[in-house]
Amino acid sequence: MLRGFLQKAKGAVTKKVLERQLQDLPEKERELLIKLIEKHPDLFEKMATEIKAKIDSGVDQFTAMASVTQKYRRELAQAMQSLEDVEDGKQQVINK
Repeated sequence: MLRGFLQKAKGAVTKKVLERQLQDLPEKERELLIKLIEKHPDLFEKMATEIKAKIDSGVDQFTAMASVTQKYRRELAQAMQSLEDVEDGKQQVINK
């Protein structure tokens, strides 16, 4: 029970931090990115770790992000597709 509460609390804090960091993005893009991160936290955690390692080794932030994003492009595409499938399913239920 406590574990579930802690997971929810961690998720709420993470969402607030993400919203603050992504505040310059248009709202729809910000919401999409937050949903992706919430639905696939392991992928984004792995990417963040690799980006940080590249930056720590002297690679500039933009190049590090571009390189890691390119490396995980298939996984990112699958994550986006799964999110679109969920959204399409919700829309079909609403339209019935």
